[in-house]
Amino acid sequence: MAPIGNHTFRATGITAYLENGGALEHAQSMAAHESPRTTKLYDRTKERLTRDEVERYVSDRPPPCSIARSYNVSHSTISRLVA
Repeated sequence: MAPIGNHTFRATGITAYLENGGALEHAQSMAAHESPRTTKLYDRTKERLTRDEVERYVSDRPPPCSIARSYNVSHSTISRLVA
């Protein structure tokens, strides 16, 4: 897991603002960036998964009980690992 620091919070705030319809120019001003290019570096909106992407990923995976049978481990162990 990546360390959490002040830039993580800035990225989270800028991303949330832009996802909720905020303008890049206003985010730039709030972050006190001289250039909009700097503000774009903090924009993580393209890294988000859509609900369709998540559902496609989950539907492509075998159910935990079939994995448990294949590897002779308990269902609860597999559930903890894939959660």
